[in-house]
Amino acid sequence: MPSLTNDNLQKNILKIALSDFFYNFGLIWAIYILYFRYLNYDFQEIGLFEAICSITIVLTELATGSLADIIGRRNTVILGNISMLILALVLGLGQGGILILIIAGIFDGLDFSFRSGARTALLYDTMIELNRADEFLKVSGRIQAFTLISKMIGMIIGSFLFLINPRIPYWIWSAFLLLSIIILALVKEPKTSPNPLKLNELWQNMKAGVKFIFKNTGLLWLTAFFLLADVFTESYWDIYSQEHLVNLGLTIRWIGLLLALLTGFSSIASYHIAEIEKRLGEKVMLFLIIGVQGTLFLLMILVNNWVWILIILFFLTINRNFSWLLEENYRNKLIPSSMRAGVLSAASFLKNGLFGGWLIIWTYGLLIDSVGIRYVLLISSLILLIFGFSMILLRKNKNIIN
Repeated sequence: MPSLTNDNLQKNILKIALSDFFYNFGLIWAIYILYFRYLNYDFQEIGLFEAICSITIVLTELATGSLADIIGRRNTVILGNISMLILALVLGLGQGGILILIIAGIFDGLDFSFRSGARTALLYDTMIELNRADEFLKVSGRIQAFTLISKMIGMIIGSFLFLINPRIPYWIWSAFLLLSIIILALVKEPKTSPNPLKLNELWQNMKAGVKFIFKNTGLLWLTAFFLLADVFTESYWDIYSQEHLVNLGLTIRWIGLLLALLTGFSSIASYHIAEIEKRLGEKVMLFLIIGVQGTLFLLMILVNNWVWILIILFFLTINRNFSWLLEENYRNKLIPSSMRAGVLSAASFLKNGLFGGWLIIWTYGLLIDSVGIRYVLLISSLILLIFGFSMILLRKNKNIIN
């Protein structure tokens, strides 16, 4: 394959950012839990949807990650966006019921599996070929800030459209997803282009990805640590966050507007993640991710006012964005380009499957229905603070990436 010019690769960064912009255009992000409630699902069933998504990830993550190393990162990301398009259409046209829940959960999981390693690998390998790998955290943070702005705009529009007809945000989002697919088709594959697909190579890549993680103690530690750092926040956001605000008296119209503003302001911090991490260092950042999240969960128990909850959610959003960006950055520094997509997918497979991510998410929804959100937040906070701090203090290497 002829080598790509720097100009083409520079355009890759812009095209990836634009595709992410339309993919994340957040018409549904402020109302999707409320939409599930509109379809008469309870919290246990919403948790079941998330669990089905996670189980799908467990069953497909290794294959899709290895597939990206064979058929190309771009093509695999396109398959992910197509899966999300199908999800939007299924939910936007469906009438509820367990079958719709299962189908939607499967395609949500497929979207994650196809994109999880391939999307990061596509950008990182582009940066490598441009001799700018050391700028990955900076560029990734700015792309995320850019996409959070699209999410903010979409959340405002989506909440108003929801009041007209709850299904309209899903219909319009489908068009934006189609546009993101078209833009991705124009992205050039970096030089680390894979060989034609062979089934035996796919199986070997799958096994190699898992083995690589277990042989690399730093990467294994990061996989376990970021499972702990992410799973409780994701469970709260995906199962209860919007209902929490409704229960405290905030209307849907205001939920969309205020969550959008929250998302927009939090994007400023993502834009400066590289400078913040450089100033504070790896260990302090990891302590902050755990400490801030655990403290915010405890504060949620103590307050009973939507204004304070929104303030807490603002800092929780910043913390969650930092966690995602740092995980991407630290893991990529430990993985060779030839194995990147496969190993990243193997890490996601371990988080969602072998290490129990799917079970935690389903249990989270079950516990909300049975004991209430306050007890769930207390349990989440204690587990985070005890195990998170212990993992940081007891690890052998002072810095994982050095």
